[in-house]
Amino acid sequence: MTRSIREPQALSAIQLPFPEMDRSASLFTALQQRKTTREISEAPLPLQLLSNLLWAAWGVNRGTGLIAGNVYLFVAAHGLAAWFHNCDKTGLGQRLGLRAEQRVLFAQSIGYPEKL
Repeated sequence: MTRSIREPQALSAIQLPFPEMDRSASLFTALQQRKTTREISEAPLPLQLLSNLLWAAWGVNRGTGLIAGNVYLFVAAHGLAAWFHNCDKTGLGQRLGLRAEQRVLFAQSIGYPEKL
């Protein structure tokens, strides 16, 4: 499946709810269910789920490092799809309006699994 890249839209800040610290998901279950899924729906995530995901992605449990593993575990625990991949780093950085000292290393697409 080939997806087209949408034209950039003006970015505006959104108010997210505080992340919920739901500890009901088992680490072992998340590890078992973790996988790469490239077919991701364009359906938007609810703001609470997005807030929780961004908390996991922020890497609050350590100062630095690649947080893709945190995201994969969160995604698996919540029945979402994820794909860690290379991308047009320069083009994405420009579309995101990154400053000169900021850079894109990789992309990690996340959403609901596409119903095929």
